[in-house]
Amino acid sequence: MDVVPRDIMKNGLYSIHVSLQDGRSGKGSGVIMFRDGKIFGGDAYLFYTGSYTSKGDTFKGGRAGRRDGW
Repeated sequence: MDVVPRDIMKNGLYSIHVSLQDGRSGKGSGVIMFRDGKIFGGDAYLFYTGSYTSKGDTFKGGRAGRRDGW
């Protein structure tokens, strides 16, 4: 029986929950959409764009955040 590798990141809309790790206190929640190598999303203060790749069980991505209205 052959095992077919699955991509770890599927296209879809995901909820995100983050905690700051830069010495400040704070948490946030939002949504992020992964679609064919592109990232889109946002929370109450920022919107996110970026790109990602996935192969098998490896996921690599980068994102940029920007305040709404700027």
